[in-house]
Amino acid sequence: MDETNLTTTNSEMNRHSLASLLLGIGVGALVGVVAAMLLTPQSGQETREDLEDISHKVRDRADEMVQELKQNLDELAAKSRELVDSTRDRLDTAMQAGKEAAGERRDELESRLQAEDPA
Repeated sequence: MDETNLTTTNSEMNRHSLASLLLGIGVGALVGVVAAMLLTPQSGQETREDLEDISHKVRDRADEMVQELKQNLDELAAKSRELVDSTRDRLDTAMQAGKEAAGERRDELESRLQAEDPA
């Protein structure tokens, strides 16, 4: 893996770590809001309506996050496929060059043997 791919991988890991941190902060804030709502003096009907509103917002945000995660995973899979393909291509090229070099060396050694062979 070359330095560019390592940098890209580290960048992606940092982005995912940041996303996890932000998710944790969001969940913590949500828990705080729900706790505050439950402890605030208001009618049960108002509390239920507020909780229902929050639950819809949380569900919508969770759906958005799932879509973002799917997109990130798709991008990561595509980059992984590209990396595998480019690595395979480089390996094939190196193997072909090695075969050619070995063949040339073999031909050279055979020529030397024939030149030295008095028969």
